[in-house]
Amino acid sequence: MRLAASWLLWPLLSAACCAITAVGLRHGINGAVILGCVFFSLALALGGLERLMPFEREWVRSDGQITHDVVFGLIGASLPGALADCLVMACTVGVAQWLTRYVGGALWPHDWPAAAQIALVVLVGDFGAYWGHRAFHNVAWLWPYHAVHHSVPRLWCLNVGRIHPVDSAVMIVFSMPPLYLLGAPGDMVVWLFSFATFVGLLSHCNVDLRCGALDWLFCTPGVHRWHHSRLLDESNNNYGEITVIWDVLFRTHYRHRRRPPRDVGTSTPIPAGILAQFVAPVRSSWRAVREVPTQATAIPARATAIRDSSDENDVLYLT
Repeated sequence: MRLAASWLLWPLLSAACCAITAVGLRHGINGAVILGCVFFSLALALGGLERLMPFEREWVRSDGQITHDVVFGLIGASLPGALADCLVMACTVGVAQWLTRYVGGALWPHDWPAAAQIALVVLVGDFGAYWGHRAFHNVAWLWPYHAVHHSVPRLWCLNVGRIHPVDSAVMIVFSMPPLYLLGAPGDMVVWLFSFATFVGLLSHCNVDLRCGALDWLFCTPGVHRWHHSRLLDESNNNYGEITVIWDVLFRTHYRHRRRPPRDVGTSTPIPAGILAQFVAPVRSSWRAVREVPTQATAIPARATAIRDSSDENDVLYLT
């Protein structure tokens, strides 16, 4: 029974979230309300499943950082992301209108079937998110902000929101301009955020989910757990937020037959306090900006490593 559930739950839960989104849009419900319903419904379901059929039993025990996950989810990610989205939209509306007049018609394919438009908005939005995420891992002054997310000692559904405000805002700047320039309708933008919400929750959840071929299409738990590995060769991959199609195309898709690592996190120093986790990355980022690039320091902070020769597995630890 559990084996069957582990194969069926990811598509069933995703379909349920899509149904909530579709019904909400059909009845003209505000997009923020729809996303809230998707988030809380799925979070409640996953919270129970994480206790019934956990992927890692060690991750079921509280790490004492639930408050951090909630605070960052409410303040660190949601509000800055919304403000950045409004700013990006305001800056691109005029350009989008000019492009529409120049082309002589709507740039967005409004005549496509809804499913095709949803696929397009996900691919275009996630293309920008892919490069934004990749930049956070490979640009020295950006990494301190993203390190807050990678500092979690366990994976469970709610730490999907452990995102620094700068991280959240920059990701919006990467992902949304192409969609607004194309004139993507509001309903399609809601679909994009809905996918980002439920795929994000599912990819971080501590539930024994088996996705098979879906690991080559979506950011599933079986793919994203490798991204939280302490090993650089494993974690500097799988940058897609919703789909892994861009990872496959740009050869950053990573999926090994062995079990994903239990010991997740980063050795980048992250303070314990909530307020300090908001402030410390700003200081670290500023120091990285001020450093004069040399042969030793030009390598991004995320891409440096110390080889521990005393370990029998010769492990590379993040610095």
